[in-house]
Amino acid sequence: MSGVHFHFKISVIGDCRVGKTELCRNYVLEDEIGQKSVKTERNQREQPCFHYHKRIENDNRLYRVDIYDLPGAGRHLDVTSQMCAGSAGVVYVFDKTRPETLEGLEKWVTHLKTITIHSLSVLVGHRKEGASASEGSIVSYEDARSFASKHEMMSYFETNLSETEGARQPFDFLFTAIEERIGDPPHPAVLLNQAIHLGEAFDTPEMRASLFSSRKTEQ
Repeated sequence: MSGVHFHFKISVIGDCRVGKTELCRNYVLEDEIGQKSVKTERNQREQPCFHYHKRIENDNRLYRVDIYDLPGAGRHLDVTSQMCAGSAGVVYVFDKTRPETLEGLEKWVTHLKTITIHSLSVLVGHRKEGASASEGSIVSYEDARSFASKHEMMSYFETNLSETEGARQPFDFLFTAIEERIGDPPHPAVLLNQAIHLGEAFDTPEMRASLFSSRKTEQ
């Protein structure tokens, strides 16, 4: 975590083939300043998942966001639960043309409720480019919003796999909400409870004192 002030994890969860991987890649690979700070890992045996990271600089602080694209098959429920632990944020994803994938999120939300008790979460309705579905089988905006509200998710987003900009919205929303939790000055114990970790930029007492007080000095 060299040079990073804070780092935290966002887990992406949903049934198989709902567009989780494309959503993550569109967000991580798209960078406005042309830098692609990306790491991808996969273990296809016991823990089939993708891991990405993205560095974001905001308000003179550098953040590292680790994004875990977790397996959606029911047989990986325990693995997904273990890997979701310690997430500051969760993105729940379903396919708008397959209503059963929204219904399938019920098991994930219910199972992960105690694990993600302090995590902020959002719901994303994905639609793959060229995907076809009868009008009656498309999940409506109202039904998706109702699902998000029922499970106390912060917001609902609709995206298309062909639109990179759309992939930014749920992640940017979560990043801002998590960042606002840090406080001024940051309190390490509170941050730990919210799964936000101090990075190596806080290695020295002088740096910690300086950064904790910097915003108050500016006000």
